[in-house]
Amino acid sequence: MNKVCSSCKEEKPFELFRCLSRSKDGYTGRCKACIGIKDKQYNAVLSDETRNRRKDQIRAWRVKNPEKVNKAGRDYYARNREAELARIKKWREENKEYFYAKVEAWRLQNMERVAAKHREWAKNNPTKEKK
Repeated sequence: MNKVCSSCKEEKPFELFRCLSRSKDGYTGRCKACIGIKDKQYNAVLSDETRNRRKDQIRAWRVKNPEKVNKAGRDYYARNREAELARIKKWREENKEYFYAKVEAWRLQNMERVAAKHREWAKNNPTKEKK
């Protein structure tokens, strides 16, 4: 089944419309592409003050709702695991110096943890050669 977008007047499949439970068919009247175009136009004319106020509101909400933020992040990662791993790998390749500097700084701050991990590994792997 298809639906006609009220903005571009094209007939499109329901997957190209956002869900809207209060509408008769359960979808918005405009397709995702048309909504995106309107959103970009609207955001282009926003003042810096409005943008900053919105950012502050979002930050405040995230501070008040850390469990929702964490759950959303875990859910997103579970749905997009392969893409996220590829993105992280690409970032690490592009930022090798920064990444390794952070790793080394962490190791220096957590020398006892690293040493304890190493001792545990050596105890569990007595036949492995030491390098």
